[in-house]
Order: sequence, then structure tokens, then C-alpha cells
Amino acid sequence: MKKVPILVIRNTLIICIQNDLTDTAILELQNDILDKTYKTRVNGVIIDISSLDMIDVFLGKVISDTTKMVRLLGAQAILVGMKPNIAITLIELGFEMPNVKTAIDVDNGLKILNKYEKYNATKVLEVTELSGED
Repeated sequence: MKKVPILVIRNTLIICIQNDLTDTAILELQNDILDKTYKTRVNGVIIDISSLDMIDVFLGKVISDTTKMVRLLGAQAILVGMKPNIAITLIELGFEMPNVKTAIDVDNGLKILNKYEKYNATKVLEVTELSGED
């Protein structure tokens, strides 16, 4: 069974999902993403679906669930590279994913994460200043 590589670049995981994954491989990838998110303490996870030509109910559910699980682990999940036919299919299958951030490509996904990290750093600084800690 082919493993999907998970790249760690600075404070971000980058995963590129391919077309030819079996259901078992998709579930294994989900577990790998969650495990690596937890172990590396990254702030962001970018899931690149630009190589997908089609999507089915199972893969749509796993992607949707994975983004939610990543957020529960304290990281921001961004879905990148969505083609128009994939967006149409996801909506037709009932996966509206209102809380999932998306970007046109990995570069724009990294820009979103950079803004997110700066926002969080500002909030931590404000809380620290309010509590009187240095």
C-alpha cells in the first residue's frame, strides 16, 4: 500500500492527496495526519487536493472530519487546490464545510496560516500583558 508523504515545513504540515488511494489508505492517512499534528505541535495543516479529479462520499467525509479533528488538536487546517468540479461535487454530496478554510493553492494557504499565527501571537501577548506576566 502506498503511503502519502507528510511534509513538515517550519510549523506546518503539508499533505498532497492523490487520486488512487484506497479507503484503507485514506483512513491511515487521516491517522497519520492527526498523529503528526499532535507529535510535532504544528500550528497549521495544509491538505492539498489539487491532484484529485473526483471525490466520493467517503473521501469527502474523511477530509471534512480530518479538518475538524486538526482544529480540536489546536492547529488550523486549510484545504487547498480545490478544482471547480470537486467543489460542485462536495456541495452536491452535502459537504458544505462552513468552518473549513480554503485557498487556491499551497502558497496562498501558507499566507493564510502566517496571518493566523500573527493574530494568535498578538492575542497571547495581550493576555500576558493583562495578567502582568513578563
